[in-house]
Parts: sequence; C-alpha cells; structure tokens
Amino acid sequence: MSEHIKLEPLHRNNWENYAQLAVPPESSSYLQSNLFVIARSTFEGLKLFGILNGTLPVGLMATYQKDALLWISHIMVDGRYQQRGYGSKALTLLQIDPSIARFSEIRTGVIKENIPGLRFFMENGFVPMHEMPDGEIILQKVK
Repeated sequence: MSEHIKLEPLHRNNWENYAQLAVPPESSSYLQSNLFVIARSTFEGLKLFGILNGTLPVGLMATYQKDALLWISHIMVDGRYQQRGYGSKALTLLQIDPSIARFSEIRTGVIKENIPGLRFFMENGFVPMHEMPDGEIILQKVK
C-alpha cells in the first residue's frame, strides 16, 4: 500500500473506524483505549483527529487548548502499523494544520515509565520541562 498519511477530524460518521484500533499489549497500560478517549471528548472538549494511511485508519490523536497552549492528550498508532513513521508524520501534519498554526508551542504529558512514549516525543523535537508529582513528564515543542 502506498503511504499517504493524513489527518481527518472525527465525527459521527467515522468515529467507529478508530474506536477499535489498539496499541500492542505491552503498551496498553500507558494509554487509554480509543473508545474511552472518544467518549471523554464529548465531556472534555477534546479535538479528535483520525490518522489515515490513504483511506485506512491507522491511529488516533486527541488535542485540547489550555491557557493559550495546545496540548496533545492522546496519540496512538495501532500495533499493526507501528514503526512506520505514521505517528511522527501525524505530529508534523498537526503542526502545519491552519487551525493549529496560531499556537507557538505544543505540550504533552507522558508517564515516566512509558519509555517508548518519551522516546517518540523526544525524537520528534519535544523537550522535557518538568516532572509532575504523579510521575508524569511534561514535554514541550516550541514551533
């Protein structure tokens, strides 16, 4: 399959395509399920993006705005499609999205035990800022 990664907003006609995507079992303790994130978005105002390879759903990203900053609260690529650069490409696409361009920095939080997650964000230009009392590492990327 030709690789053409793009983001699409989730809505009532496509959310089910993303609800069943899942990370490998060894990563599942670090991330909430997509179905939980989709449900949570209804109450917390998360903006959801499906990650597509062509027309194939391969991942999900959730963002929100707080204090004039853009936060990534969830990003995942289904275990069947990991290690292909899809998550990195999705982060790049997010940063050039016209609705995101007004933010000068993007932040996220990763629990310190999630070494692959920390590595992913750091390889994509995020820098650790500080550790929260619960062990979450806050990272930022200045655009």
